Amino acid sequence: NPSNGEFNITVQSSADAEITLIMYDALGKLVKSNVYHIKSGINNINENLHYARGRYFISVTTSQGNYYDYSYVLIQ
Repeated sequence: NPSNGEFNITVQSSADAEITLIMYDALGKLVKSNVYHIKSGINNINENLHYARGRYFISVTTSQGNYYDYSYVLIQ
């Protein structure tokens, strides 16, 4: 999944909610954290990372305390 930094994440929710999208670099350093308000159903989140080449790991936490790990984004 090489990218120039642009990527999309699809989040499906059974209710309106607030989520936090968290991105870390390969060393575990937090590079970005954004809060989104999503609706019930399928939500597409578009993001853009302007960082050095490498792998960036993505996690989502919900206002209900659920935690999800996504694959990584590889910036080339």
